[in-house]
Amino acid sequence: MSELTSLRRIFAVGERFHRSVNIAADYNNPRALDDYIPTSLSRAVLSRIVYGLSAGSTGRAWSITGPYGAGKSGAVLFLAQVLGYPGDGRARTLLEYTDPKLSGEAYNLLPGLETGGFIVVSLVGGHEPIAWSLLKGLIASFSSPDTFNPVLEPHVNEMRELYDRAKNGGAVSASSIAEAIQSSVEAVQSTDPTVLGLLLIYDELGKALDYAALHPELADVGILQTVAELASRSGSTPIGLVTILHQAFEHYAADLSPVQQREWAKVQGRFEDIGFLESSGGLLGLIDKAIQPIEVLDKSLESVITHEVAQAEQLGLLPTDLDYGVGRRVLAGCAPLHPTAALLLGRLFRSRLSQNERSMFAFLS
Repeated sequence: MSELTSLRRIFAVGERFHRSVNIAADYNNPRALDDYIPTSLSRAVLSRIVYGLSAGSTGRAWSITGPYGAGKSGAVLFLAQVLGYPGDGRARTLLEYTDPKLSGEAYNLLPGLETGGFIVVSLVGGHEPIAWSLLKGLIASFSSPDTFNPVLEPHVNEMRELYDRAKNGGAVSASSIAEAIQSSVEAVQSTDPTVLGLLLIYDELGKALDYAALHPELADVGILQTVAELASRSGSTPIGLVTILHQAFEHYAADLSPVQQREWAKVQGRFEDIGFLESSGGLLGLIDKAIQPIEVLDKSLESVITHEVAQAEQLGLLPTDLDYGVGRRVLAGCAPLHPTAALLLGRLFRSRLSQNERSMFAFLS
């Protein structure tokens, strides 16, 4: 009787695929990009942001919209570390290795990126007013040891005053927040030319929009419109605003009056929407990278894998968005999953009972 071997002794799932990404917590984590795979979709998002931040562009506000667990936060963390100040050499090396053409375009379109970058303000929305989340994120980022500059101190104090006023129920205008953002960036850039501008990332904006829909009397959503307009006219000191959502603005405003819905539509109109959902081939590529052999595969096991992939090819099952040779290699890399199982995982975990890639990687683990 032959000896049985557990699959866990032959294959393993990379550590990175076991957890979710929190941009605010992970931005300064030196291991945040370990095993990260810049997919064609995440690189396309980075390309859009790079073009938007380049000279002459006025489209500098984006809403990245996709379902739970689709990898939006991971993609935005990657672009933040590529564009951020101080520059993250590992993220930029990873981009150059994965997509040398896009890497070259980034340096060409953003002169000074090689030695500098954008101050990244990363914040995560909650069930609270948008002004609170925004001001907390600005204060934390501008007070960080990595980005702190003495010229920022009066601006940070001004933001603290605005935050305290808002927390105590006082009125804080959208224009006062926008002015504090602009004056802070200009102050830093005047003393440190390696700072190219500001990249403001608002993750989990949906939670704040839920709160705004429940408390329309605050008119809090107008702050987003004002900051987006500030970004569009930021000129030679680029300010980019990236928001991350699970659904479009209008879904959060469904229970509001027609007048209020029109106001929300105006806010949404200030953002360029980027849909975020990996293709079938992209999902297979992620599975291929996630599952890694612990040891050199036995020849008989390799033979079985090759045979099953060949059968999948004969049945026309290879993803149409992957080249023939790449499709065979990726499908073989999904072993020990049978090709038919690997091809079904994407659809299975995009049902209403799961959370896309997040659930898929939990299953693989």
